[in-house]
Amino acid sequence: MSTRQFPASLPVSESFQTVIKKTSQRICLLLLFTLPIQTEASFDKGMRFYERELYTHALNTFLKAAKAGDARAQLMAGRLYADGRGGDYDADQAYIWYQKAANQDLPEGQYLLGMQYLEPGNPNYSQAKAISWIRKAAQQGLTDAQYQLGMMYKQGTGTASSLKRAGIWLQKAAGKGHSSAQYEMGLLSEDGPGARQNYRAAVRWHTLAAEQGHPKASLAVAYLHYYGLGTSVNLEQAIHWLQKASDAGLLVAQYNLAVLYEHYPRIKPNLDASRKWYKSACSSGYTRACEPYQRLQVSYQKKLESTVETAKYP
Repeated sequence: MSTRQFPASLPVSESFQTVIKKTSQRICLLLLFTLPIQTEASFDKGMRFYERELYTHALNTFLKAAKAGDARAQLMAGRLYADGRGGDYDADQAYIWYQKAANQDLPEGQYLLGMQYLEPGNPNYSQAKAISWIRKAAQQGLTDAQYQLGMMYKQGTGTASSLKRAGIWLQKAAGKGHSSAQYEMGLLSEDGPGARQNYRAAVRWHTLAAEQGHPKASLAVAYLHYYGLGTSVNLEQAIHWLQKASDAGLLVAQYNLAVLYEHYPRIKPNLDASRKWYKSACSSGYTRACEPYQRLQVSYQKKLESTVETAKYP
């Protein structure tokens, strides 16, 4: 559904910086476990430097292997330049080495090159080139690329919007445990157009993502349990998942949890908890929580003063 009273609607995509950070971490692990038995000694040496956070030595060593044509070293050199590790941040050098790795059909290189084309402020910004490279990586089975391609189809980035194609690629990534893809599959299942509206499927996908610690998915699971969509009404589960999302810092979840603790008759009132979550959301910039927090805070102060007066004059 496009509009919710609880929880409120949320953005569907992560920031570029967040995506790149998560992806880079996964790619490093992938390279560690997919090296050929016989590999270039300089690449192995570079990885050892990298693992020890000796980035200057790592970059110099990777460059030696990269110039000799090692696609994995080209990828790692590009990543170090993109991260500003081992030297100054250099987007041009990152682009050069990602391009070389991509041209050798390394899916991680294709993906990161595509993401480079989407970076805000990049003079070479091109959605068309981005989706072309990301599609190549997705077709080779790279999970992050499959997720990103699905999002590009969903949002119409570099291509015509197609929820059907978005669902195909997001499901591929979701089936391999990608939590953001699982969350997106939950949204598609709720909204219907790309995949027929199916709240049972929404519960399943959102729960899979929530169990991996995805805050927005936790909020979605709480919503579905609260209203009994695709599952029975379960206020205990709604509170449980709202708590998870709130603990993760999701402000709209903190606000909704505070509202439930203060107002809803089917839930035992807990004004201290309500005040706590209103305060947390308000102090972090969720202005809607400020008025109820101030109201409860005034009531709390009056109660304290009354307690003090009673103690003075029993």
